[in-house]
Amino acid sequence: MLFVKLKDFEWREGAAASALAMRANIRFMGHRAGQIIFMQPPSIQGLGSSSGFSMYLLDQAGNGHEALAEAADTLVANATADGRVGELRGNDDAFESSLRLEIDQQK
Repeated sequence: MLFVKLKDFEWREGAAASALAMRANIRFMGHRAGQIIFMQPPSIQGLGSSSGFSMYLLDQAGNGHEALAEAADTLVANATADGRVGELRGNDDAFESSLRLEIDQQK
């Protein structure tokens, strides 16, 4: 594995990192030495294209499950329409418990 730091954008004559990675992938595709892949680091450290992030909504106003589920649906709809967040999904079941405890009192 090799990491390369690019010159500052002002010195690269308008070449975006994504364009450079695409050109390099095309150039080294099918190289006889092995598989060579060029990737960009994530915009935010720790948030790659496979890790993502999780966000939880809390009903601090005490409006109930229905209001919380409606707020989650609205958030997902607005974020999807905005387009800056990809592959966004909400809870599959807004009324399913997120924590389940089983207490064995016999021990």
